Amino acid sequence: MMDQCNTKLILCGHTHIQRTIQHGDRKVINPGAVGVPLYSSGKAQFMILHGTTSGWHEEFVSLTYDVEKEIDSLYQADLNRIAPFWCQVTEQLLRTGKYSHATVLRNVMQLCREEQGECAWPAIPEKYWEKGFHEIFGKENIQGSSFHNESDDFPTCIARSEIYASDWVSLFSDRVRMTDGAVIEKYHRVHLPNESVCTVIVNAQKQILLIASRRYATGRLEWEVPAGRIETGECAETAARRECMEETGCNIKELTYMCSQNPSNGISDILIHFYIAKVDKEAIVSI
Repeated sequence: MMDQCNTKLILCGHTHIQRTIQHGDRKVINPGAVGVPLYSSGKAQFMILHGTTSGWHEEFVSLTYDVEKEIDSLYQADLNRIAPFWCQVTEQLLRTGKYSHATVLRNVMQLCREEQGECAWPAIPEKYWEKGFHEIFGKENIQGSSFHNESDDFPTCIARSEIYASDWVSLFSDRVRMTDGAVIEKYHRVHLPNESVCTVIVNAQKQILLIASRRYATGRLEWEVPAGRIETGECAETAARRECMEETGCNIKELTYMCSQNPSNGISDILIHFYIAKVDKEAIVSI
């Protein structure tokens, strides 16, 4: 489709996914979404398009905003009574950005068709919304618990001292009150200001590409998948494509989001977005 376009720059929205798709000298840019962006960890997104003598260049921006205030407004408007599980899907989307309404809707309509033989939007019985929500988000959310527990029964920081700070990593020593009332005088917390991406690259033979890296921190040869931090102005998908090219020389044909995870949530707030990618052509580079 891009080969058949008469323009080299296409701006589009609708998917709520902030990204750039490059094909030859043509480019498709999606600014993301201010209200309910996908795969954004609850951040509002937009884009600035800069015109220069060399052409147009996109700058992606992600900003934190008061998500809890927006969620409260859903319940204040009584939307949870009118469409309880649609409201809960919106709540999870605002907090995590992991699943869209469309993803849940497809699942709900399939459940409805399997039992009734047909299903027409928006006349879908609430029981299918409940079941679909359960399958995607888990039983604990139906019972009133969310991904981010906002109750008072949660560890709280009483005081904080900064041990080290840089653009890459910061180390804090916090005084923390735990949920049982106990106080930890020195709870060391590692803060990484940039989120990261990690990509599993699969070729046509269904083989997974691994990188041999001689790591100083562990003192041994590590077999890894391409990974790295998201740079300022990048969306997660752009970062995944860049890291794959820099570390493997592979040009990604198809990139699919899998999940996001805090792998060291006992001591660190680092967030990693995981993707799976397909390639047609392979190359070998030395790192």
